[in-house]
Amino acid sequence: MIKPWDNSFNWYHSHMLSLAYLAGYIRSLGHKVEILDASFERLNQEQLINRIKDTQADIAGVTSMTHEIPKARIIFKSIKSINPGIRTIIGGPHATARPGETLKEIPELDFAIAGEGEKPLEQLLQTIEHQECIYNNIKGLAFRSGDEIIYNGNQDCYLDLKTIPQPAVDLYYTRDWFKNNKNSEYRIFASRGCPFRCAYCMRVLGNQVRWRNTDDIIEEWIKAVRYYGAKTVFFHDEIFLYDNSVTHEILDKIIKSGIQKEARFIAMTHVNLINEEILQKAKEANCYKICIGVESGNDEILKRIHRNYTIVEANEAVQKIKRHKIRPFTFYILGHPGETHKTVRDTIRSAVKINPFEMGMGIMVPYPGTEIFTLASENKGGYELTDVDWDGYNRYGSTALKFKNFSNRQLLYYQIIGNLLFYIMNGKFIGLIKYISPKIKAVFKLLLGKKL
Repeated sequence: MIKPWDNSFNWYHSHMLSLAYLAGYIRSLGHKVEILDASFERLNQEQLINRIKDTQADIAGVTSMTHEIPKARIIFKSIKSINPGIRTIIGGPHATARPGETLKEIPELDFAIAGEGEKPLEQLLQTIEHQECIYNNIKGLAFRSGDEIIYNGNQDCYLDLKTIPQPAVDLYYTRDWFKNNKNSEYRIFASRGCPFRCAYCMRVLGNQVRWRNTDDIIEEWIKAVRYYGAKTVFFHDEIFLYDNSVTHEILDKIIKSGIQKEARFIAMTHVNLINEEILQKAKEANCYKICIGVESGNDEILKRIHRNYTIVEANEAVQKIKRHKIRPFTFYILGHPGETHKTVRDTIRSAVKINPFEMGMGIMVPYPGTEIFTLASENKGGYELTDVDWDGYNRYGSTALKFKNFSNRQLLYYQIIGNLLFYIMNGKFIGLIKYISPKIKAVFKLLLGKKL
């Protein structure tokens, strides 16, 4: 299983959740699995290709975000040049949105899996192992039949997460790994799926929240802390922290185990789901940061992107988090449908006024499978798609969109000014340094041609 390399702005150092859980599942079926995560291992293109040569694998799968598709092309071409008989598979958000089209774009690609990967991959490996070459009954799979590309349609149902094995993080970490990488976070899924329908998100894992077994979650948490040495655990669920019986049960078990005394945690939630009781329990379980998407400082824009709250309600939610002495981290996007200079300035002013502990302000990317992509494809919402390759769909320096009311340079200017004003006007000078320093290092390394 392969993840492409990063060219720049790679300041995260954590296992990739999808690969770790997928590898754990496939390994439990008796298959031998190896993960080559070039981003995690800080491998460049040449180093990754050399590692692939050394594996002598029969099947190679790549997970790819939209902006990584050009790199996936290079990987698949290299794989087939090494051994034309290797079966090649792609998965991830881009393949989920465009399974058939992705096969058309990459001649060296044999299969594409759309949606949750475990079941289609299990069925595909079983079919290949038995040399049946009949793939028509595998939902979520696109494949070649002569010169024709066939997609079997979306999966009928999702995996029962209570039955899945632990993620194969041992393919990433050695014992006490985090003690030598002190600022790294151990990332974990307690659930998959999100019921909200934000215009810029495609909901790869479905609209319904499905939970893992709570004992399995606690077991993974404890091993991350006591075996691998993690001091911070990050729940990457779209909306982990809200008032429901499973979240309460998980927090209660964390507190009962005493593991909260050894490691803190980060979680994500939604403005409409902030609740005093769950915040109090989260604090008791040593939650120190909550990530929450505010997205815009203008009520009309919030309606257009289906964020069903007002900026006043968003402000109140952030202040609730602060009152429980938990650090709020808010996210904003510039370039929403119908965005104007005024609404952008509203967002910047709102971010400064709300004054979370930290803030991130990005620029809209029209990922395939989202409402934004559809609008841009139809020249609606003040958008027009450019003809750039998929690497232009990177959230850092995206060139995929033309905006009716802005030049790309103007939006970039607003992004820089918005981030700087937030830290400066709220007197967060240490935060400003922390915000700027990794980006400066990444830019200098990129300019010097060094590996990031």
